[in-house]
Amino acid sequence: MAFPAVEFQKVTKSFGSIVANREVSFTVGKGTIHALVGENGAGKSTCMKLLYGMYSADSGEILVNGKAVHFGTPRDAMLQGIGMVHQHFLLAPTLSALDNILLMKPVSSGSRLIPQALRPLSRKRTLLELQALAKEFEWEIPWNQPVENLPLGIQQRIEILKLLYLRADILVLDEPTAVLTPHEVTEFFETLRKFRNEGKTILIVTHKLKEVLSLADEVTVLRDGESVASCSVEGLTEESLAALMVGRPVSLKASMGASAFPGRSLLCANIVSSKPKLGLPLKDVCIDVRAGEIIGIAGVEGNGQSELLRLLQHPKISFSESTTRGEIEILGKDARHYSVKQMRKMGIGFIPEDRHLQGLLLDKSLWENMLLGCEASRFHSRFGFLKQKELVSYTLQILEEFEVRPLDPFALAGSLSGGNQQKFICGRETAFRPKVLVASNPTRGVDIGAIEFIHEHLLRLRDTGTAILLLSADLDEVMMLSDRIHVMSRGSITASFLRNEADLAEIGFHMGGGIR
Repeated sequence: MAFPAVEFQKVTKSFGSIVANREVSFTVGKGTIHALVGENGAGKSTCMKLLYGMYSADSGEILVNGKAVHFGTPRDAMLQGIGMVHQHFLLAPTLSALDNILLMKPVSSGSRLIPQALRPLSRKRTLLELQALAKEFEWEIPWNQPVENLPLGIQQRIEILKLLYLRADILVLDEPTAVLTPHEVTEFFETLRKFRNEGKTILIVTHKLKEVLSLADEVTVLRDGESVASCSVEGLTEESLAALMVGRPVSLKASMGASAFPGRSLLCANIVSSKPKLGLPLKDVCIDVRAGEIIGIAGVEGNGQSELLRLLQHPKISFSESTTRGEIEILGKDARHYSVKQMRKMGIGFIPEDRHLQGLLLDKSLWENMLLGCEASRFHSRFGFLKQKELVSYTLQILEEFEVRPLDPFALAGSLSGGNQQKFICGRETAFRPKVLVASNPTRGVDIGAIEFIHEHLLRLRDTGTAILLLSADLDEVMMLSDRIHVMSRGSITASFLRNEADLAEIGFHMGGGIR
C-alpha cells in the first residue's frame, strides 16, 4: 500500500448510549481513491465528521500523513489540507454562491492576527478562477444570487466547486454525483482520477455500488458502527459488496414486470407552463399517470423538477400566480384550486425532494411528524383532541416495518441519520396506501438494504392500483421501476420512452439537453 494519508486506529465515538463508531480501524493510502460504504447508521458520516473536525473521538487515534491529529474545528482540518462536501449542504442561504466560497477559504497562519473584516479578498480574481473551474464541467452558476434562491442541483455543484477551489490534498465526498448526468459522472470521475494521479487522496462515501467498483482503488465496509472489511475492489461484484454491507445476500434488481392493469388517469398535467419568481420556468409540460403504473421523470436536478413538484403539491398557490397556466387533474377533478390539506384528505402522498425543509419538523418527535398534513383526520383526532396513544402505536408500526432507527416514536426527527429520516418519510407517505404518490428521490441517502425494500414497496403499491410519479436523479432507479419514462430538461419534457425502449445512453443524451 502507498504511504498512509489517513489512518483510523481503533476509533470509538458515542452519543449518549448510542455507539456510532466502535474501534473502527482502516487505512487510506496517499494518492488513492478509497470508498467508505455501509448501511444507514453504520457510522460512515460519523467517521468523516471525526476526520473533518466536527466531532472529537472518545478513544483511539486518527493520523493524517503519519501524524496524530486532534482537530477542534473544520477550519483546523482545512488548514491541514482536508476538504469535505456534505450530503446536506453547508451553505449560508442568504449569501451568494461567490460569497459562500470566499467564506470558506482558510485563513493563512500569517494573517490570523488581522480581523476577518479587514482581510483583503480579491472578488474579481476569485470569480475568474471559479468561472474557469466551472467551465471545465460546463456548469452555469449564477454566482451573485443568494443560494437559497437556487435549485438543489445548483447548490450541490457549488459545494463541489468549493472543495475543488480550495485545492485540498485530501478530498472527502459524500454522495457527490447525485445531480450529474451519466456523461457528467464519467467526466467527473476522470477529474478525480487526475487528482489521484497528481497525488491527492480521495475518500468517497456513496450508496452507488457501481461507482465504488468503477472508481475506487480500495473500499472499507462499516456495519453496525464497526469496520468489517477493508480491501481492494479488484474481484468484488455489486452483489458481494452489498452482502458485506448488509450481512446477507441482497437482490439488486427489483422483481418487476410491466404494469398489470394500468387503469384510468389519476394525475394529469396538461400543457402546464409557469414562470415562477424563483426557479426555472416550466414550458408546456404534459404528464398523465394512470392507476397501477409508475411514470418516471429522468433529468439532472435543477431542470424544472423542483418547480413541477411545487406546482403538484401546492396547486392553489401556484395557479393563483398569473404566470401559471394549463390544467391539473387529480382523481379526475380539476385540482388547480386545491390546498395541501384537501389533497392529503383525498389520499395524495408526497415524498419531498428536501427531507429537512419540506418533509420534517426536526425539533418535533416522530409521532408528531406523523401528523403532518393530516392533523384534522378522524384517524388522528376526535372532537379536536389528538389520539396520542393511537398515533404513537401507529408510528411504532411504521418504524418497525421500515426498520427506522432508533425504534422510538418519541425520538426527535432531527436526531435521526439522513437515511433513517428518509425511511421514515417513505413509511409515512406510503403506509396509508395513497391513490396517488408523487415521489422525489425516494431512496436518496438510504442504504442498499433499504433501497431494496423501498423499491419493492413502491412496486406493491403500483400493483394495488396506486398511480406513482417518480422523479429521481438516479437514472438506474428510474429505468428499473418505471413503466414509462419522460426526460426533463430546461423545464420541458424533451423525450419519452416505454420501459422496453429505454436506453441508458439515449436517455443520458436527452438529460444533457441534446437535440438531434
